[in-house]
Amino acid sequence: MRVESHPDPLLVVEDLTVSYHRVPAIHHLSFALGRGHCTGIFGPNGAGKSTLLKSIAGLLQPETGRILIGHRELRKAAPLIAYLPQRESVDWDFPVTVRGLVEMGRYHHVSLLRPFSKKDDEAVDGALELFGLAELACRN
Repeated sequence: MRVESHPDPLLVVEDLTVSYHRVPAIHHLSFALGRGHCTGIFGPNGAGKSTLLKSIAGLLQPETGRILIGHRELRKAAPLIAYLPQRESVDWDFPVTVRGLVEMGRYHHVSLLRPFSKKDDEAVDGALELFGLAELACRN
């Protein structure tokens, strides 16, 4: 099945099946999302929401289907993806600000020996502005 309901989709998921120990958490899911849209994922516990996000982030291997980001296969689009785990997976005693959390999304662009560049700072500032979080940047 080919899904491209938007003329220039940013994200395309085609026939995605992801299983845990042979039990499907996502079964033959297909959709496309266009650029500049905000999309919510809703469903009860165990419906596959986190599995879908982990699959898009490249953390889970699908049994079937493919994921395209910006018309590129997922493995080639890795620098375009930032993934932060849900609350249960984070040590909330570790002191981090809202800005620090957003900066984590830039880690694949920097190395251990190179600090954030002006471009990295601008990308973080842009993300904070885009989601209306600039005023909360220093909050823990």
